[in-house]
Amino acid sequence: MSKFTEFRLLHDGSDDAIREVVRYYKPSYPIDNMLENTPVEWKWFKHDEDMLGISEICHDVLFTLYGRGFGIKSNILWCKYYKNGQMYKQKVEVVFEDFDVDKLR
Repeated sequence: MSKFTEFRLLHDGSDDAIREVVRYYKPSYPIDNMLENTPVEWKWFKHDEDMLGISEICHDVLFTLYGRGFGIKSNILWCKYYKNGQMYKQKVEVVFEDFDVDKLR
């Protein structure tokens, strides 16, 4: 079963300049919807490809993309940094243990 991921995109550049690059690059997801620092739930399968391309064009801008995926028994949180066409990822996974009746109090 596929799931949506909540994305939040931050950057240290000018919003107007980023919008111009997004219009030029035409990523697979309308990134300009996220420039107001509003989280967006979406299936954005090509986010790495898109963000690497945009960061290569805006080589002096640091982009930070936060993601939160929701599973049945786990939540995955990650943060990716993009700059100069390169990426670095940090990931945290929270996994809930199976129910144990003996732990009820």
